[in-house]
Amino acid sequence: MCMKKLKDEEKNLFGYIDGDSLINLSELEMTVDGVHPNDIGHKKYAEIIEWKIIELLSD
Repeated sequence: MCMKKLKDEEKNLFGYIDGDSLINLSELEMTVDGVHPNDIGHKKYAEIIEWKIIELLSD
């Protein structure tokens, strides 16, 4: 709740990516040990972060 309020009030000051959107439990092949990303996981991180940067710069 607190993070949602902060995101709503300060959305123009920073970008926020919910960690759950990066790797979820159905995508364990993207991790080395179920927590830390492997090469495939890092590629997905980069794609999501790239999308967020483009979104922030276009506002």
